Amino acid sequence: MRARPSNTGRVARTGLVAMLATAALALAAAPAGSVANPPTRCKSVVGAAQLTPKWQATAGPVELHLHTFRVSKCDHVGGAAATATGTLTSPSASCPLAPTDRLRGSLQIDWNNGATSYLRAARVASTGNPDDRFEVRLDGRVTGGSQTGATLRVRLDLVPKTGDCSAGVGAITMHNTNAMTIGGPYASCDDVAASATVSPGLVAGAAAQHLHFESFQVSGCQAADTAPAATVIGALDASSVTCPPGKQQRFFGMLEIDWSNHFVSILKRAHLASTNNRDDPYELSLHGVITSGADAGATLEVVLHATPTTGDCASGVTSLSFTNVGAFSIADASK
Repeated sequence: MRARPSNTGRVARTGLVAMLATAALALAAAPAGSVANPPTRCKSVVGAAQLTPKWQATAGPVELHLHTFRVSKCDHVGGAAATATGTLTSPSASCPLAPTDRLRGSLQIDWNNGATSYLRAARVASTGNPDDRFEVRLDGRVTGGSQTGATLRVRLDLVPKTGDCSAGVGAITMHNTNAMTIGGPYASCDDVAASATVSPGLVAGAAAQHLHFESFQVSGCQAADTAPAATVIGALDASSVTCPPGKQQRFFGMLEIDWSNHFVSILKRAHLASTNNRDDPYELSLHGVITSGADAGATLEVVLHATPTTGDCASGVTSLSFTNVGAFSIADASK
């Protein structure tokens, strides 16, 4: 007598299909400005591209057409792989890329689980690696589809396939030198050393103040695809603040983060406020959302300890130095 076929395999297959469909719908339904959690990390990227006109040592216009860009060994997308297509251009770029050269354009990532991610303004630039002048960084913010709001970033090694920089490179192959990530922490830096002037000067009575960073150095950045250091410039204003700053008193202003790999992050509305730490009245939290440039949409957060270096609360504190209490971090805005 033949045994009746088991429903176990059918049920398992049905359950798997339902799980993938639910995951794809959830990712595709992520609202604009949100970041899907957890982040995606893909260990393998290989691809090929055509360049027109040929990429040459003398700077000139160039278009890079990605016709094969395969992503695999991914976490948090059901182990799914993906293919990407797009065109990035520059009005003037040399072979290999100079530190200030940028190629910009759109990318579309088609995940094998049915989801799609769109990047309207992806960017390629040199990493400044002296041991590999053809190593570049590809990054950009996902502007539509799954993981909208998250930043994609990966380092790629470009290998000329036809021609060379003298004769002109017409085609390249590429592979990643670190994992491709979408979302997640983009930088975690160990050390901050900063100084600022304050005018007219912090006093016990609440008053309007202007704080200008004379120096703001960040170092010891641990993320593999982030520059190891940065310089922060900018100024913040408060309409009413005491010495030391009290609860609900805030400085607001614009900051620019100049990374040592020539990338720039802009915060149009950073703010600095007391953490209300009773044991340290000069402990302040600096945070804000990066509004443009590298890691747009991510959040900067760091807790600082301020030390008056000129004056006191009676005469007026006109300068401060800062060290960090926790990491200088840039991560998903949703966290």
